[in-house]
Amino acid sequence: MTGLTFIGATREVTGSCHLLEVNDRRILLDCGMRQGRGVSKASEFPFKPDGINAVILSHAHIDHSGLLPLLVSQGFKGKIYSTVATRELVRILLYDSAKIQEEDYVAGGEPPLYSEDDVNETMRLFEVFPYHEEFDLLNVGTVKFYDAGHILGSAITVISTAKTVCYTGDLGHGMSPILRAPETPIEEVDYLIMESTYGNKLHSRDDPTLKIKEIVSEVYKNKGKLLIPVFAVGRAQEILYSLKEMKEAGEIPHDLKVYLDSPMADKSTSLYSNMADYLKPEFYTQFLNNTSPFEFEGFEIIKGHEDSLNLATSNGTAIILAASGMLEGGRVMNHLPKILSDKNSVICFVGYQVEGTHGRTLLDGVSEIKLKEKVVEVSCKIEAISSYSAHADKKGLFNFVNSLKFNPYKVFVVHGEEDANKAVVESLKNLKLRAVAPTRGDTESFGGTVIKIIKEKEFKIDFSPEYITLEKSHLRIAPFCGALVESKNGMIRLISNSVLIGLMEAEEQAFTNEFKEKKIELEDLQESNNIPSKTENLSENITSFISYDMYCKKLEKFYNSKDNFGDSILSKNLAHEIYCKAIREGKDSVIRLINQKKDKGKFNIDDEEIIEKFVELIKIAVINLTIREFCKGLEPYKIKKQC
Repeated sequence: MTGLTFIGATREVTGSCHLLEVNDRRILLDCGMRQGRGVSKASEFPFKPDGINAVILSHAHIDHSGLLPLLVSQGFKGKIYSTVATRELVRILLYDSAKIQEEDYVAGGEPPLYSEDDVNETMRLFEVFPYHEEFDLLNVGTVKFYDAGHILGSAITVISTAKTVCYTGDLGHGMSPILRAPETPIEEVDYLIMESTYGNKLHSRDDPTLKIKEIVSEVYKNKGKLLIPVFAVGRAQEILYSLKEMKEAGEIPHDLKVYLDSPMADKSTSLYSNMADYLKPEFYTQFLNNTSPFEFEGFEIIKGHEDSLNLATSNGTAIILAASGMLEGGRVMNHLPKILSDKNSVICFVGYQVEGTHGRTLLDGVSEIKLKEKVVEVSCKIEAISSYSAHADKKGLFNFVNSLKFNPYKVFVVHGEEDANKAVVESLKNLKLRAVAPTRGDTESFGGTVIKIIKEKEFKIDFSPEYITLEKSHLRIAPFCGALVESKNGMIRLISNSVLIGLMEAEEQAFTNEFKEKKIELEDLQESNNIPSKTENLSENITSFISYDMYCKKLEKFYNSKDNFGDSILSKNLAHEIYCKAIREGKDSVIRLINQKKDKGKFNIDDEEIIEKFVELIKIAVINLTIREFCKGLEPYKIKKQC
């Protein structure tokens, strides 16, 4: 079997896991933990872990990497492929996850899914690659990573086998002050698996620091606290950078203390200095100059648990960044009881809140919330800023798909709640794409076969042919309506009619968009007779848009040049010679002939400017018109048709 099975993050946001099967190889795309109250962090794997040959990891977040040690503890011994930064962040996150699970178990919770020893074994299996470097995948294909712009080291994965599969992981929104924007893969993608976290929402395009400054001003005036729950990787660093800029610009009080209360965020922030080449160039330069973009006057990192408890019970005004970002554990829980009950304080969410989490419950506007066994009244103000999200919104997701060079044969929409899934599916259908939101356990078998044909070109059938058998000859025939498509790399694909229609519509739209951009130049050209003098610049002007009518109109001016210059530039004999060259030898021979005539002074007039313009017109016409249209344009000279 060659195909896909969807295991996690189907019509929900967490627990990403998809199984790719190629021949006898079984590859997981992520192996993430489910998150949220009331959900099992790990349901039983629907496959044998020792039967998995490799894992390709998109990025380090626990909902994408969190079950790797469980997979290893149950028998997985293959390679885990990722970027360097992802491996180093995974090391931090998985050890922290194992430690928290053990602490919860000691406190009377569920048994841990895995231990720190399992994390040790997991880390030994990593094999890392930079962006854009193609590497072998178990002798059945190749893999290449592109920058996803989501967190440090996050990757869009392109897997090229008999079919080309692109897995976005989580896509960034492209507006991060620290990370580069998501890249667009250059490959022709057959199957696209894409996230949809904010598929039904648009992020605010307002400067998020304006809202932060407004909240800080209110908290400072009322002598309360601002608690910002953060994800330790990515969000913590972006908020710190924003606060540093505001502090140094005098936009928030200089005496207001800022605390980072998350050991994991502290370690992750330190890692950025060693992985600065993943960041925007200006940050890379800062780190080279031993300047941290995350440290400033009045900033303090809380190291010990006791210090965290002391800060939580203190009365001073402060900004506190603490994990977890969804209020599901970690040191942020130390701060919640006091801040929730304080009408002068504010909790500001800067990331997505999964259904069933404390964060989502507060955003939904409850008047009280249960923390462990205690019910706490919600007196503080609850705010949210979507601009800081590390995920693309519905416009960003649409633009990513639209930026691909070729329409995928099929798109699978994952990693989003049902409303978001549905919104993305409908948006993609407007692009004439086949898009679906799979449910857990859904499979997609890749139809078609791959064979070799003459000249060593690879041939793909991009659909499952339906054969009929002829009784007498026993031949199997699959009639179809479609087309052969040859790409630049020599790949020949047999596509169905529905895919053909999609390609043609995309081509027509691309042509229309480009034509609109060149319309003014085209109109000027028709009016002014100002044809470019260099052939290599034609593609930037009118190469794609010259028509037979326009050609004849401009050629007519040269027919009539004798009225102004004493003779016509083109004689009947020369027109006949050009005609014969065109129909006998093709367009290249015509261009060579025209150049020779110009160089030898064989035209009927001496004005070099007019000759130059005429030569360039002939070149443009012969490149862009059919031979029939080109020759027909010479007919006013009543040339002979026998050559």
